[in-house]
Amino acid sequence: MKLTGSKYGVDRLSGDLWRVFNVEGNGEPTLNADAMDALTDVMRGVLNESEQKNTELREYYKPLRETLRGTTLEVRRDSAEFAELMNAYGDGKNGRQWGNVRKALFGRLNVRLTDGAGNWDTMQAELAESWPGTFDAENTDITAFTDAVLGVYEASVPVVENPYGMDMETLALDLANEAVEGYLNSPTRRTMADRAAQDAQKAARAEYRKGRRDAQAEMKAPVRPGIRQPERAV
Repeated sequence: MKLTGSKYGVDRLSGDLWRVFNVEGNGEPTLNADAMDALTDVMRGVLNESEQKNTELREYYKPLRETLRGTTLEVRRDSAEFAELMNAYGDGKNGRQWGNVRKALFGRLNVRLTDGAGNWDTMQAELAESWPGTFDAENTDITAFTDAVLGVYEASVPVVENPYGMDMETLALDLANEAVEGYLNSPTRRTMADRAAQDAQKAARAEYRKGRRDAQAEMKAPVRPGIRQPERAV
């Protein structure tokens, strides 16, 4: 489970393995083809719930996020930029208010109103110089700038992905084989209920084998005098 990072669940996997080895595999030291297929299906299920977190973009944008947290976007009251931000983020349950703009950008970009000229164009130019693939120096739309900022944080969220792709089938079979080896090499630690179930299985198999031997004995051809019928292992 640790190897695959699966959320399959230890109890669930234990139950499935017990079923494969003790029911479908009849408790035998080797698995028949059907039981091996069932075990491979179990491992395929483990892999289907495996996950790894891709943090590449999170690490890539870490310096930019630190820069944004230390920067404040200043917007002049009643400016075109103010109106654009209000149209994009200002609506809320309490109507259209500047507080909704701040709430939409909270934790990502500090923003405040000013009676001065504002600084968004300067701020964008500086970021575009440092991060040309993220910010466009030719952009004249403040909401495109704030969308780019929000996009940085969205891209920074670790991506959960299945790392196996087309190799999952091969890996499932490999894990199934490893499970068989582990089963054969591990000491058996059974509870009284397990032992009782095993004894019942052994008794049922013994009864079945006895019936099969009796049926085979009836089907044997007569033995010629002086020739001993070879014994057959059942």
